[in-house]
Amino acid sequence: MWPDLAIMAYYNNEIIGCIIGSYDTVNPKKAYIAMLVVLKEYRRFKVGKKLFDEFYNRVKIAGSTKIVL
Repeated sequence: MWPDLAIMAYYNNEIIGCIIGSYDTVNPKKAYIAMLVVLKEYRRFKVGKKLFDEFYNRVKIAGSTKIVL
């Protein structure tokens, strides 16, 4: 429904992580994170942080002021 809130992380053409979210249908200033995953062998490389940062930037540009897990 919100393809801009499905963000993948790649390494050597392999998906190693993703974050998937949505906007609140009643309050568009609120965004939700439905899932944030990183393959075990790529943890501790800040992949999750980079995914979250990109998600945050996208919802901020869209006008959201709150993110809910």
